[in-house]
Amino acid sequence: MERFFGLITGAVPLPMPQNNPIDTYKALIYHRYYEVITQTMPRFCAHIDADTLREAIEKLIAQGVKSPYIWQLPEAFARYVIDETSWLQTRPFLADMLWYETTQIALWMGIDAKPPIEEFAWEKRYTLSSSARIALLKHAVFEVEREEETGAFALLLYYDFAEHEVQFMQITPFAYALLEELEGTLESALERVCALYDVELEEARPVITPLLAQWAHQGVLTPTQS
Repeated sequence: MERFFGLITGAVPLPMPQNNPIDTYKALIYHRYYEVITQTMPRFCAHIDADTLREAIEKLIAQGVKSPYIWQLPEAFARYVIDETSWLQTRPFLADMLWYETTQIALWMGIDAKPPIEEFAWEKRYTLSSSARIALLKHAVFEVEREEETGAFALLLYYDFAEHEVQFMQITPFAYALLEELEGTLESALERVCALYDVELEEARPVITPLLAQWAHQGVLTPTQS
């Protein structure tokens, strides 16, 4: 991550080929793309051979990237891979890995300040913070040793303001459904999810309260005014 920060700030020098100005410019652009993509998506890139990766980067450059921010380049590369290549058809776990690695960068770079923290209460309305993301993955890409293992994995990624890094938490399908159902008060959201899973509200509430209170304290859940 330190090298990535150096790349986006210009602190890390890139090679200067001794060619004509156009070739030099093209080489600088390619190496900047290559360094950012391989530094921010190391596990994904490790599964792609060098020639295939180079071809993809060159085609992405030719296609153009709309965002002026270099830290958003991994997301543009991920979209290109999904839309324009066939890699994911033979190795479907790479799709989940794309989400996992690009989301970490988006959370790490997108944080301005810790959201306001209020005392947790069931009668309040909450939304998933901009410092958190959830996904239902088909592969256990959050663990290197299990990355190709298939299943249904509910995952929460969030920026930890105390540790100043992005963390992940594998959560239950029930907790995942509750985070997706955050409309109205938290109490009403829990009622809907309990009905979905045929669980008694009185049984679920004391079990999940500590987790929700923790998320509210960490800024994963943000109180809303409406």
